[in-house]
Amino acid sequence: QLELGVRDPASVPRSKTCILIKNLPAQADGVQLRQMFATFGELGNFVMPPSKTMALVAFFSAKEAKKAFRGLAYKRYKQVPLYLEWAPEDVVSVRDSNKPPAEQ
Repeated sequence: QLELGVRDPASVPRSKTCILIKNLPAQADGVQLRQMFATFGELGNFVMPPSKTMALVAFFSAKEAKKAFRGLAYKRYKQVPLYLEWAPEDVVSVRDSNKPPAEQ
């Protein structure tokens, strides 16, 4: 077996507070997605690249993240199901919501 720097995805440690949202439609709306996830608890961070094909959402609480995962996995969003997975550990930091981004 060749080792090309690619690990078995199952061997990568997964976060208990950060969710990867995959296969989003091109017309995905970051504000709308953030609000959907925020109904389950306080968000520590939300990141969506300009391509809008995926996003990362981090909760302060693992319990709230789990509720969001269970409540939103495969839920229809703009005619497509939301594909969720637990993000790899330390992929995004959780910031203090009381401070503006420049102070963190």
